[in-house]
Formats: sequence, C-alpha cells, structure tokens
Amino acid sequence: MKTEIVISIKNSLHRGVIIVLLCFFAAQSHAQQISNADLENWIQTAGVNVPDSFYTFDQIINVGTSFRTTDAFSGQYAVELKSRLLPSGFVFPGMLIYGTDKTIGTTNYSGGHYFPYRPRALSFWYKYSRSGSDTATVMISLFKGTSAEPVSVGMGKKLIIENAVNYTYAEVPVEYSLSLTPDSVIIFWTCAEFESADSGTTLIIDCIRLEYTTDVIITGANDNAQYQLFQNHPNPCNPATTIRYAVPKNGHVQVAVYDIIGNRVAILVDEEKEMGSYEVIFNASGLAGGVYFYRMQAGDFSDTKRLVLVK
Repeated sequence: MKTEIVISIKNSLHRGVIIVLLCFFAAQSHAQQISNADLENWIQTAGVNVPDSFYTFDQIINVGTSFRTTDAFSGQYAVELKSRLLPSGFVFPGMLIYGTDKTIGTTNYSGGHYFPYRPRALSFWYKYSRSGSDTATVMISLFKGTSAEPVSVGMGKKLIIENAVNYTYAEVPVEYSLSLTPDSVIIFWTCAEFESADSGTTLIIDCIRLEYTTDVIITGANDNAQYQLFQNHPNPCNPATTIRYAVPKNGHVQVAVYDIIGNRVAILVDEEKEMGSYEVIFNASGLAGGVYFYRMQAGDFSDTKRLVLVK
C-alpha cells in the first residue's frame, strides 16, 4: 500500500542562475499537526474511553458508537465509529470531532482548538464498511477569532461512499475564502448521515495529518542540483514508514525495497517523474520483522539505505 505526494517545486531564471524552490515535508510542517494525531493516547471522560483531545457523541450518551481498536494502520490504536440502532428506533452514526465539545451534530460550532496555520489539506487513513446506502462525511473548518461567532477562513469536505476493506489513503483539500491566518480548527468525521443512517456501518480512522506546502529556497547553478534519497521516518517502523526523495531533473525513477538476502519485496515507485521533492509511504504489514534495504535508481544515480521493521 502506498501513497505518493508531490510536495512542490518552482523554477525561476535570473542572470543565468536557476533558483529552485523545493518543498520538503520538514520539521516545520511536521510540528504543525493536531494533538494526538496518531490516536495513540486515550483517556476516560464521562465514563467513556476516548482519544485524548477528541470528542465523541458517547460522551453525551454512551450508546456505543465509538471505540478504540487495535486494527491500526500504524502504531497500536485507531478509532472505530459505528452506527447503532437505539431503543427509540433511531439509528445514530458514530462521530469523532477534534476542536469542540459543543453543538454536536451541527456545523454551527463555537470556536475550535488553537491552530494558527494554513494547511493545504487534511489527510488520514481509513477502512469503511457501509450498510445500505450510507455515506461517511469528513469536514475540516478553520476560523479566525475566538468569539461565539468566529469568521470562517477556509474549509474542506469529503464524502466516502465506497467500501474500503484495506486501509485507504484520503485527502480533504482546504479551500480558503479569506487570506487571514486562522487561529482555530475543527475536524469532524461521521460514519453515516444523521437523517438516514443504517445500523452497522463502520468507519475506522488512523494517522491523521495536516498537509502543507512549505518553500525552502536553494540557490545555485542548475547542475548543482542532486538526486537525494533520505532516511525513512520513523525508523524502526511498525508497519508503515515514509521515504522521501528528490529529483533534480525530469526522468525515470525507481524506488524498491529488498530483504536482507537481496530479494525484491516491493516496488514503491517505477515511473517518469518531474523535477521535485516527493515522499512515498511504505506499508510493510505483510512482511516479517527484520532488516530491509530500499534503493533509489534514476539515470546513473543509485543509493541504498537501511530500514528496520519491528513486529
């Protein structure tokens, strides 16, 4: 399983010198994430086990629509949302909210968690098993101001309508209506519609991220640009890790993974690439624990690095 993200690259010609703007998913953007984004930390509140910094409907009425599950994409835990038939005959869908504990079930939120950044998208990994014609909904809203009626700066929405038996990568692009820098964020998942939910629909969520485009300026002649293969992160990993690489000119690139005796176990990239910085997620859930090597080949360039899979 993989997802590959083209981060960004721009060229500008000035007095024979090419200024290359490479966008790296670096420490700055890595720090601009929501709390408990990997859903590993859980707390007891209102008699319900919930991921720290998040909110669920079960904290109001514990009807069993949200759970901690060990069916995780990475790490130990993920969140499972399930639509349940209540004694009243109403089917209530599971909800997960980051950023508020008020006005559950509406979009008229009052503020959100402090977050003074402008991400380009929300991303996460999920599994989905729908009952009937259910549709899962994901929303992200960014606000400016801390009053009871903050100004909306940007938002994004995604509907999930197809079953996903295996973990699947999703992005929700943020569309900005104002040039202001927000100061709060609210993120909302529900496994089905409130008005027409069917009992038994399940949505599992893990590895929540906010994606950025952050320009780092590198000046110099074009022939000083180099192919680069970076160390994977995290390392050791279990079971997923991110491999980042840079391409100084258009051409064919291959990134493959090998076991300790040289057998190729996965091909992550094998296609033409434009000049830029990229990252690919390697999911090693089907492999045994141990030492592996990943190699990048592009033209005359070749580099190999070691990764450790812990199970």
